[in-house]
Amino acid sequence: RRHHQISPCKDGLDLPGLDLRDPRRPEERLASLTVEAGAVSTSGADQKPRHILDPRTGRAAAGALSVTVVASSAMEADALSTAVFVLGAEKGLALLSARGAEGLVVTEDGGGLTLRTTPGFAERHALVVRPGLKVRP
Repeated sequence: RRHHQISPCKDGLDLPGLDLRDPRRPEERLASLTVEAGAVSTSGADQKPRHILDPRTGRAAAGALSVTVVASSAMEADALSTAVFVLGAEKGLALLSARGAEGLVVTEDGGGLTLRTTPGFAERHALVVRPGLKVRP
């Protein structure tokens, strides 16, 4: 997992961009985003394959390829990124919205990748994706 705690930028400097890797090709950038304040955590199958287990089955979670969460604390972002990874895009994004957090889920769709987000995520975090990537709220 990767975690970042970000403090509000008060000096007028540009916000730092966070790059998200392609979970199938980690050497390639999938997207970038900015975060003004809060914590960011990413859980993904590219980090250590099959290391996140679905407690309902005891098997490796298969609900997503990668999940990035923005929350108020690193602990919450970490817990939520793992939970959403297990739950998958639809249930996971609903959980984030219910908890007041935001995020994106990368899934495989017919051989290509699809990026799904909580409502307003792309606009609030200046999300930029590589050409050809499908993005759905």
